[in-house]
Amino acid sequence: MLVEEWAEDQSAHEPVPADQVGTIIQFRGLCLVSIEGEWYMGTLQPDGSIACWASYGADLQEALRSL
Repeated sequence: MLVEEWAEDQSAHEPVPADQVGTIIQFRGLCLVSIEGEWYMGTLQPDGSIACWASYGADLQEALRSL
């Protein structure tokens, strides 16, 4: 599985190696992805990858509220 993290200062996504990805929680197309202890929000792409655009820190409860 490929998870991508959006870099604001770049015009493309950067792949994140699978061994850095922890838990993935999906809610109707939106996903929370744990990458090295930090929660990112993103969307599930048609090819099975996840494009993340925002970090919500290490607090899962705060990330869940942001959905």
